[in-house]
Amino acid sequence: MSPERLQRLTRLRDERNHALGDRSGTVGEGEWCIVLRRNPETGECGWDLLQWGFVPRWAKDRASPHLHARAETVHELPTFGESFAHRRCLIFSDRFIEFRTIGQPKGQEVAFGLATGRSMVVAGIWDAWRNPESGDWLRTFAEITVDANDLVGEMHDRMPAILPQEAWRIWLGQDPATELELRGLLRTFPSELLTCWPAKQKRPPPGTQRRPNEMRKPRGLAPQSPRQGSLL
Repeated sequence: MSPERLQRLTRLRDERNHALGDRSGTVGEGEWCIVLRRNPETGECGWDLLQWGFVPRWAKDRASPHLHARAETVHELPTFGESFAHRRCLIFSDRFIEFRTIGQPKGQEVAFGLATGRSMVVAGIWDAWRNPESGDWLRTFAEITVDANDLVGEMHDRMPAILPQEAWRIWLGQDPATELELRGLLRTFPSELLTCWPAKQKRPPPGTQRRPNEMRKPRGLAPQSPRQGSLL
């Protein structure tokens, strides 16, 4: 993609997301993202601006968009199956955010990203839905999730399906693959390649290794000496 088109897409993305209102640094339903997708008619791959919250083309309305599709069932559920077969995409991001459902404090927002500081690529599916009232087309997508690794698993049981570079062409359909081979790409990403940080704080320098449960400790307090007789 040319720098000019990327700049236009970035500006349009930011304008549309700004119209969604203040999300305090989090992302969610309705967020506009730049994704790489393959046109099933022409076979060409290109960057496009899609809205997060998958709506299948046969849906009567947008009342129940899907942010995620589970890797275990994405190929067989009527909502996602056709898109899994013909309309897959790559979602480029520098982080993903999970809300704590395991342990305390519940609802804690933690961002995860590659320990190298580089962007990650997540497997997704997309579809085009036509508004029956206006006739306008809307392209939407969903992230595919897998079982969490032991890092993300400290606070949540699922995580996005992050794809290594050698899987990109296969996922987009540029290289042939069977359904079984495509499903085999949706694996849990290694913990040692990720790091995390509080979602509302600045990302740590590349190479920094942190774990979610370390963030539950209060900051700025001097460590207390163990009591007499304590085994600690």
